[in-house]
Amino acid sequence: MEGKTIDTSPDIADYDAKIFRALLNGSELYATPGEFQRLPAVVEPSIEEHQKLCDSIPGLYRFCPKFMPKSLAGTGSSFNKEVSFIRFIRALQMLAKSSNLELEAFIRANLDVSTLKVSAIFNLNMFSSIPFLSISQN
Repeated sequence: MEGKTIDTSPDIADYDAKIFRALLNGSELYATPGEFQRLPAVVEPSIEEHQKLCDSIPGLYRFCPKFMPKSLAGTGSSFNKEVSFIRFIRALQMLAKSSNLELEAFIRANLDVSTLKVSAIFNLNMFSSIPFLSISQN
């Protein structure tokens, strides 16, 4: 194949096989790696409090880490990890948009915010990289 470059690097997002197991509103399904990137989805958290939080959000896809590459599953097992938390906020934003609601209105409608705790692990400066989320430091 003279003159052509063949990309042999494995990019799992390019595969269209439904190999990732997920839950949606309590129902099991299988999805493609690309769908994991496009849907309002998180990797199923390993922390019980985070799982309960996910239980309260209709339309949130929860992907089973056992059926995912470690490079994806390992970063998503806890919302205490920045990558996972940002994915969670992105999923909320997608769900809010599909419901024709602002993010804050969607959160108030679906979550009991009085029971939420902000983890001291998070450095509030990391939120400056999320354009739709602002946190004031008092």
